[in-house]
Parts: sequence; structure tokens; C-alpha cells
Amino acid sequence: MTLNIPIQWKRATTVTGIRKRDCAEIRGRTGHILLLEGERSGEFLCGARIRNQLAHELLNVNTKTDEARVVTCQRCIKRAQQNKWAV
Repeated sequence: MTLNIPIQWKRATTVTGIRKRDCAEIRGRTGHILLLEGERSGEFLCGARIRNQLAHELLNVNTKTDEARVVTCQRCIKRAQQNKWAV
């Protein structure tokens, strides 16, 4: 399935926090669609809860990733299909 979303987006995972002992991020496993433009900029398409806003902005929104990873969140895929962005 190809996603033809008309605004800028990237694949991202939820970040629940940063470990105090070694400063490593604690991430979820599900690949979400992170919107980078519009009124919902910085939010996941499916509406997944952002538990740690600072870590989310540092590790998801403000980083450049060119990795071709697969979106695995079924709710994000369903919303993209409802908006006719999935081919």
C-alpha cells in the first residue's frame, strides 16, 4: 500500500520517556504517521496520545529521518484510507 498524503509527514513512534540511568529513549513499537504541517502538526494521524511532549518534540518532530520504514499502526492506515490517501 502506498500513502499519498498531501501534506508533509513522516513515520514515528510514541516516546514515553527517557531513562535516567543511560539517557536512552523509551519508544513504542508501532509505526505511526506523524503530521508535520497544518493545524494538527506534531500529532499522530490516529490521535495516539503523546505522553511526554518534550521527548516527542526532541526525538520525533525535530529530527530528520530518511529511513523507509513501514507504517504499522492500523488506526493511522484506516484514517489514511478514509481520507483516500492510501492507494
